[in-house]
Amino acid sequence: MLNNGNFEAGFDETGIAHHWKGFTNVDGRYGWSDETWPGLVPEGQHAQVMQISYTLDQNTYIGIYQTVSVMKRKPYDLEIHGLIRSTAGSPQKSSWGYRVQWGIDPKGGKNWKAVEEWTDVGWDDQPLNVDSYTHEEYKTTLIPTGRSLTLFIRGWRKWPTENHEGDFVIDNVRLTGPKVGGTVPSNLPGTGVDWTWP
Repeated sequence: MLNNGNFEAGFDETGIAHHWKGFTNVDGRYGWSDETWPGLVPEGQHAQVMQISYTLDQNTYIGIYQTVSVMKRKPYDLEIHGLIRSTAGSPQKSSWGYRVQWGIDPKGGKNWKAVEEWTDVGWDDQPLNVDSYTHEEYKTTLIPTGRSLTLFIRGWRKWPTENHEGDFVIDNVRLTGPKVGGTVPSNLPGTGVDWTWP
């Protein structure tokens, strides 16, 4: 259901993947970029990086979002792949200070601050510079309450640790379920009715 969910269709001049939008509340150094190093890309040749490199504030966020049309009350499977890197290099050293979360706006809105519930994907931070990384994955099922929804994915830096960097690598985001629209089957009998297919 998502456009460019594998991030292979290119990035804009700000470093955000095409068909996605970005958001943040960081007062400091941050940014989005195209990751191409094979050790950090779970699949394919590209992944989305969201980085917070300097801030003195706590509870800072950087993320991406996309709005899609869905079928109301039908199940959709959500997958997110990626990993977290930090200067601290482990959740124990960072006091679990770097997390990846997702949330939805069931009405298709674009304001990430309006999301009522954020879900942690369960990934822990790894060192910034090592020879190999553990690629993480997250899977769940959601049921839309409307005909569109906006998926938000954010990196969360909890603590105001000076000169500590956090990189949130996101790849292969999939939302799988029944498509909206389509064509009328060719074997329907001619009835004179103007058919539309759900």
